[in-house]
Amino acid sequence: MSIVLDCQNRVVTGHATKTIRRLGLVPAVVYGEKTEPKHIQLNLNNFTKIVRDNGRYTEVDLNIDGTVTKATIFQADIHPVTGVIRHVDFKVVK
Repeated sequence: MSIVLDCQNRVVTGHATKTIRRLGLVPAVVYGEKTEPKHIQLNLNNFTKIVRDNGRYTEVDLNIDGTVTKATIFQADIHPVTGVIRHVDFKVVK
């Protein structure tokens, strides 16, 4: 059974990602060998549920605006006090 995570492309980068987090979204990056890095955003609640149920380093199908990319959760930046996920790195699976 594959895990599908709905995402959107993101144009906001840098310190402006605070506005994304206030909306309940998590900024993320998808990168891999021979692929350009893609800046995306995803729903915090959906991602937290996936990590809680399946672990931090699971393989997911990223549905980025209709295009499906198979990737693994490579690294998740978690706030040290609140425990809220602040940023995620995905690595593309060949």
